[in-house]
This record gives sequence, structure tokens and C-alpha cells, in this order.
Amino acid sequence: MTKISIDTKITAVEEYLTGTQSKTGVGKKYPIASMLFPTLVAIYNQHKRKGLLQPPEVTGKFRVALVQWKQQNYASVTETCAHCSFTSIEAVVRWKRLYNLYGIQALMEMRPGVKTHRKGIRSETYQAPRTREFIIADTHRRLKKTTSLERASNQELAQVITDIRAKYRLVDLIKALPISISVFQYWQARFRRPDKSADLKRMITAVFNEHHGNYGVPRIAVIVRKRYVAQELPSPNHKRIQRLMRELELNSSRCRQRT
Repeated sequence: MTKISIDTKITAVEEYLTGTQSKTGVGKKYPIASMLFPTLVAIYNQHKRKGLLQPPEVTGKFRVALVQWKQQNYASVTETCAHCSFTSIEAVVRWKRLYNLYGIQALMEMRPGVKTHRKGIRSETYQAPRTREFIIADTHRRLKKTTSLERASNQELAQVITDIRAKYRLVDLIKALPISISVFQYWQARFRRPDKSADLKRMITAVFNEHHGNYGVPRIAVIVRKRYVAQELPSPNHKRIQRLMRELELNSSRCRQRT
């Protein structure tokens, strides 16, 4: 396949942006791969000619930053390429897969111009001696109030994996802990979303502290609901307040004395 110069690519992009032809039509005219041309257009729209003329230096830190930005912003491959002025769609897909399987270190250790073979990275079935023991020990330290892994919720386990993922491969973490990869990915996405209950949690905590931890759910709910009404906001029901107090581990001193 004939290599297309960067000048030709820029000419094609500018012809598309100033003309009436479709991306497909302009791409075939030059010719540029149908998957690549929209990426070139997106980069040009965001960075102008400079984005195509001065591509970034591909280093380990660049790979990690690119993949983390993509995941944190729920961005598509094209959006990620446009943001980073990077034209290789295949590389973005490959880096994301390696990052999710093996963590940051896999991207940092890649050598420029060398394709990543399975033997270059430890296989999914291989596990260093005592890795499982170390993972479980780290998990117990972070769970604190949970006496066993069996009693830990999926949310707690997913948070632990997020906290210690830089130390271990994701494959090893999933094998060692009672949580599936799909459940972990669900909670990982949940963690990235803005907390819709953040304001309510702050108010609940403030009311709880104002009364020195003596009020339980019924009294806290009444006060919080009144404050929401005073601010002309929809008031939360007591079940939601009860659930959030449980998440925040806010138990009245009377309840603690009974237990």
C-alpha cells in the first residue's frame, strides 16, 4: 500500500472542510483509509495543521496518559486521537487492552518499534509466587471493618482493586478476589461518575455532627427534609437518607451503646 505524505493528508482534510464532498468521497480521492480520515479531520479541527505536522513523542508516560484520559472521559478512539494529536487507531485500542489486563507497567515497558508479543509480557495464566497471598493481605488491610472477604460487598472489593491496581496485574487481582471482571468494570465506571448524592451526604453528615451523633435515621431525616423544603428543593425520602447514613457509617451513639 502506498504511503501517503502528511502534506497530502492535510490537503485532503482542508479540501473536505472547505468543500461539499463527504469524508468518504475525499478519502477515496487521495486515497486515505476510511477509518483514518475521520481521525485526521478531528485532529485538524482541534489543533489545526500543527496537530498533524507535529505528532507527539510516543513514550511510556504518553501511552499511560492517553489511555487514562480516554477512560476518565469515556471518550471514543477518535476523540482520544484528536485530543492527543495521535493518528494510530490500532495503537490506542492495543494500549487500552494492555492497560486493562496488565496495568501501567505494561505500557511503560513497551519499546518503540517492537511489536508486543505474548512472550514479552507474562501470560495470563502465569502468576508470580505468593502473589495471591500478597493481594489478600493487602485487601484485608484496606477493608478494615470487614472481617472476611466473603462479607465484603462488590463495591468494596472494586474499590480495593482500584487502590492496589498499580502493584498487581488486573488478571491476578480478579483471580485472587471473589469478584468477576464484568462486576469490577461496572463499579469502575460508577466510581468515575459524579456523585449525585454528594450534597445530600454533606448535609446528612453536618446534621449528624451538629447533634453530636445522638440522632438516628428518623430525626436526621426530618431535619434534612425540612432544610431541603426551605431551599425549595425536592426533599429526599427517609429510605434514601437511611441508605446514605449506612454508607457513611453514621450510627447514633444510642445504637452503638445497645450493640
